[in-house]
Amino acid sequence: MKKILPIGLALTLSACTFNNDSGQFNLDLNQFDNQPVKTSSITGIYRTKQINSDRFEEMKIQAIDKGFYQITINTLNSPNGCSFSGKAPITNGQLRLPLSTVNPKLNSVMTITVSSDKAVVDTTRPEHFNDLKTFCRSGSLVGGYYKY
Repeated sequence: MKKILPIGLALTLSACTFNNDSGQFNLDLNQFDNQPVKTSSITGIYRTKQINSDRFEEMKIQAIDKGFYQITINTLNSPNGCSFSGKAPITNGQLRLPLSTVNPKLNSVMTITVSSDKAVVDTTRPEHFNDLKTFCRSGSLVGGYYKY
C-alpha cells in the first residue's frame, strides 16, 4: 500500500513576473547572466545568528584576483566550532568552490549565494549536505550569514 503525503512547497523566484491581466507567470532564468557582479556587493564580513548567546560563525569574503575570492569561515568564541578556508570563482553571480580543492576525499561543491545583506552557504546537491560538516567539530557551515 502506497501512502501519498501532502508536501507544502514555497519558492521565491526573483526573476519571476506576473501579469494580472492574463494570469501568466513569466520566468527569465537568464536575467542574471548578463549582469556584472560588483565586488563590493560580495566582499565583507558575514556572521550567523548567535547560538547560546556566544557562538556564531564568521565568514570573510575577500577579492583576491579577477573573478576569484578568498573564503574564510571560523567559529568565534568556541573551540568546538568550524574552520574553513578556500578560493572560489564567481559563476552566474554565485561563488562555487569544489571541496576537493580543500579536501581530496570530498566530491561536492560548496555554493555561496550573496544577495544584499545576506549570504547563504550550501552545496549544489542536497545529498552532499554532510560534506560541509567535515570542517566543524560540531555544527555545519550550511546556513545564512548576515553582513556585519
